[in-house]
Amino acid sequence: MLPTWENRPEITANLINPAFCSEIIRECAIAFKNEAKDSLPFSLAVLVLPLILNSRIRERLPKSKSNTIHAWINDNEDIKIGLAKHIKSFLPFSRESIMFGIAHNTLSIDDNGGVDIKVRKGKLKLDDLEIKSCISKATTLGKVFSKSGNPLTIYSILGIKP
Repeated sequence: MLPTWENRPEITANLINPAFCSEIIRECAIAFKNEAKDSLPFSLAVLVLPLILNSRIRERLPKSKSNTIHAWINDNEDIKIGLAKHIKSFLPFSRESIMFGIAHNTLSIDDNGGVDIKVRKGKLKLDDLEIKSCISKATTLGKVFSKSGNPLTIYSILGIKP
């Protein structure tokens, strides 16, 4: 259970803002859907924030969609150290961000339990390099997820038990 917004440390409230995090997940879901012609499985959606918001991991994510998670993790085995714990610590924030997107009509859950996208009014401001990096990597991650096999395979490659 997450503390109420007022009771969160300021740095957590700023860095893990549900509106921004929802947009990161949304960009990943858009890219996944464009490649796979299906919605982003919820089990993969919860991997997005821990991989994108950690700058050490984000900077080492695949540069293009031509990579798979398997090839990437083979070149970055050390990332698996502590990854399961890192992902688990982000679960409440991932869920909150998805719920935020649903509440604000930018995300939805489809009949198969996947995270689907809805039309968003307005345009995302990308005037900060860190924001641009997060959005760009989320897009690439969605494309990479789409060609890396089913969620169970991806979890296995990352050394995580779902």
